[in-house]
Amino acid sequence: STTPGGRALDVALTEWGSLVREPTAKAPNDAARIDAYIRDHQGLGKATAALKPTDTREYTRNGQFQWCGAFAAFCWGAQGLDAKVRGLRFPSTYKLGSSEAKHGPRLPRAALDDMQPGDVLVVGKGPAGGGKPWGDHITIVMHVIDGLAYTVEGNARGKLGDGTVGEGVICRTRPLVALPASARCPVSGLPQSMHAMLAYRPEV
Repeated sequence: STTPGGRALDVALTEWGSLVREPTAKAPNDAARIDAYIRDHQGLGKATAALKPTDTREYTRNGQFQWCGAFAAFCWGAQGLDAKVRGLRFPSTYKLGSSEAKHGPRLPRAALDDMQPGDVLVVGKGPAGGGKPWGDHITIVMHVIDGLAYTVEGNARGKLGDGTVGEGVICRTRPLVALPASARCPVSGLPQSMHAMLAYRPEV
C-alpha cells in the first residue's frame, strides 16, 4: 500500500491472519500478543495492562483490559504515528474524541461517507440505543461497500483469521447507520448492534 492508512491496514490484516484470540484455559499463550498491543512501544506503550492495582502487569485474561484502541494504536504505530498521540488518545473512545488538551493532539476527522483504508472508525449504539455519545468501540476500516464498513478489529467478536467466529482480532462489518435488530453481518453472521459514529484519519 502507498498510503500510511493502507500500510496500517496491512499490519492489521497480518495480525488477523496470525490468529490472535482472547486467552482461554486451553490457549493461554494468546494473551502475549494482546499484551504487546497494550504495553509495547509500538502500541499504547502502557506500563501495565491492569485496570486495578491488584491485577497483574501483563494481559492474562479476557476482560482485563479493553484493548480495541491498543490494537489500532499498534497498527498505526508501525507507520510512525506519534507515541504521545497513541498513548493519550487511543486507550478509549472518549479520549479519542475528547477536546481536552490533556489527551494530547487531536486526530483529524474523516467523513463517514469518505472513509479510506486504515481510517480509525469508532462505532457504537449511540445515545438513542443506550450507548455512549462518543461511541463504544474502536475499529480499523478496510473499505466501505453498500452502506457497510468492512473492518478489522481487536477486542471484538467476529470472523477470526482461521475462518471461525470468536473473540480476538477479527473481521466483520459495521453499518453506517443504525439497522433493525434483525440485521446480520454478512461476514460473521452476528447481529449488527453497533453502527459507525466517528472516523479519524491519523497524520504521520
